[in-house]
Amino acid sequence: MTMGKASLRRIVLVLSLGVLWSCSIAAVSPRREVRAADRQYTAAIELLERDVPNGTKALEKFLQDWPESSLADDAGYRLALLDLERGERVSAKQRLAAVINRYLGSDKAQSARLLLAQLEKADGNFDKAYRTALHIDLSLLSAEEGWKAVFFVADLARVQGDLEEELAWLEHARTMARDDKQRKDVEQRFFESLRSASDLVLLEKAAQNVGSNPLHARIRLRQLEVSLAQRQREEAQRVIGALSRQTLAATEAAEFARLQARFDGAQSVELVPSYEDVAGLAPKSRLGASGTIGVVLPLSGDAAALGAASLRGVELAIQNFVQESGGNSEIHLEIRDTRSEAQSVAAAIQDLASNSQVKAIVGPLLTKDTQAAAPAAQSAEIPLLALAFREDLVRDFAYAFRLGVTSRAQVEALVDYAVNVRGLKRFAILYPHDDYGKGLRALFWHVLEDRGGEVVGVASYDPSANDFADPIRSLAGYLLLTDDERYLLSKRGALLQRAKRARPAEARALHERARTLALSDGQPLPPIVDFDAVFIADGHEKVTLIAPQLEYHEIENVVLLGMNGWNHPDLVHLSGRSIEGAFFAEGFFAASEVPVVKNFVESYRTAYGVEPDLWAAQAFDAVNLLLQEMTSREITRTQLRDALLRIEAYPGASGVMTIRRDGNADKRPFLLTVQEGQIREAPSTLAPVVTDGAAPIAN
Repeated sequence: MTMGKASLRRIVLVLSLGVLWSCSIAAVSPRREVRAADRQYTAAIELLERDVPNGTKALEKFLQDWPESSLADDAGYRLALLDLERGERVSAKQRLAAVINRYLGSDKAQSARLLLAQLEKADGNFDKAYRTALHIDLSLLSAEEGWKAVFFVADLARVQGDLEEELAWLEHARTMARDDKQRKDVEQRFFESLRSASDLVLLEKAAQNVGSNPLHARIRLRQLEVSLAQRQREEAQRVIGALSRQTLAATEAAEFARLQARFDGAQSVELVPSYEDVAGLAPKSRLGASGTIGVVLPLSGDAAALGAASLRGVELAIQNFVQESGGNSEIHLEIRDTRSEAQSVAAAIQDLASNSQVKAIVGPLLTKDTQAAAPAAQSAEIPLLALAFREDLVRDFAYAFRLGVTSRAQVEALVDYAVNVRGLKRFAILYPHDDYGKGLRALFWHVLEDRGGEVVGVASYDPSANDFADPIRSLAGYLLLTDDERYLLSKRGALLQRAKRARPAEARALHERARTLALSDGQPLPPIVDFDAVFIADGHEKVTLIAPQLEYHEIENVVLLGMNGWNHPDLVHLSGRSIEGAFFAEGFFAASEVPVVKNFVESYRTAYGVEPDLWAAQAFDAVNLLLQEMTSREITRTQLRDALLRIEAYPGASGVMTIRRDGNADKRPFLLTVQEGQIREAPSTLAPVVTDGAAPIAN
């Protein structure tokens, strides 16, 4: 049987009409249901305003009847609020969770998520609060509620230590700011949080997340700062390239220039203040400090005396802290003896680091020990506060610090004082011909020229010499004499020799004749003292021989300059008046009138019956630096390392100290002078000391 085309068309038409009819009925039915649900919800809300108990029942009945209504999430949220008003906290949390789970993409589900997170936080359930809050969709909240939510989540992220999320939510807050004040407030909070970031991977993610808005440059600058602090030069170079391609605001450009100069090894422009500069600053509290400090010192062997002095400094710092705490101290010491053997140092570091209670380690003292200790501390990721002097010892190790006063700091203090306070401009250098002497000669010359001074004479001598006539005569122009100069000098010598045997009146006349002798063109004879000061790069043993010989060779009315090796009673006792007016740098001066130093010296003398030395002072300072940063019971070793890198202008017993990003301490050393046969502090009006990195001076 076959069907015609006309019949087929009639069947298709009937079927089509049937489909359209059924669709029309289906469309009418939901609209009626929506209107019915809306009427029931409105009636429940109106009843709720007059009669809370019955209104609550009506709202619950609506939720049962219309669980798929667009108003169901509002009803569930409203019921949760009613539970809270009645103090039924558990029931409220359950209702909020139901709203979140059933109506995931609705606006009230986001409000429920925020409220539930707030309740969990209030109940001390920070993990649960954080997990709940992280999934809030801010786009579905009102402007006011979203503004509150973004800071609430950022605060939770900070509590959880999730810096990546904290920065992301703060960056979102910046886009929500309604005016410049709100935007600046958000940026300030963002920058404060950014300063605590030390994870380069996290910082890279944050930089990518914020795109090209103004926060991007700030994140990159922090990346560069952290890269330099962690000695990751390749990463620093990459970030410098990224920043170089950006247009930076004036303040950001200045910060970039400062960090780039640090990368290039150029001089820092940061100043090390004096004790007077920091006298009015309130000290950072140490109360509440807790944890264990490791100590690695040579308590036996060749360097035992230095280790013993350092240990006394460590113990005195703890004793003083216990007294300040009223006897309720939670600070402990773990002490290891390296036996003056470098091979024992790394083992001691590893042993201490294996104890999770040990937050940081003080020591060791000497170059060879620090060379073994720094990589061990880096491997264990535990802060190490070495008391050595060479700056290159810690640069490659992000967890290693070095607190000893350097040759560079001493030279800079000397030069700044000589040029800017005393007004001296022309200098001679006298140095032993060895690595130490040549290093100091180069350092002094470099610093002097940077400060506007001039080197007009340089002479060296054999380190084993006791007679310094030749180098001194070289400085005074006695070398390469002409025949006329030799003749006149011989004649002058004869006059002076006669003067020694003559009566006073005749002797004065002979001296006058000798002084008037000059070349035919009027030029004076040697000694030609065309310098204001002589820098002697040696210890007090040689200086006690050199100073009288300078006087003997008529090099008079010049100022003698030196290093910390001059600070010895024999300097004055053996040199006599020839050393008067000299000044030199020192890392510690027990007779100082500075209050922080006096207090240290008096407490040390009371405790041990002897005078403290530089080693004791530096160890004392190292422990106090740690105490002021260990006031948080939960502080990690990494957080403690980062806190140490923020130390600025700390007034210690061994000088005012700032920790550089490479782990080295910039210190303003003491300046001492010889007055009336006594070693005293030089006048306190000192020019700022500018410091940088590399001083190749041996320990």
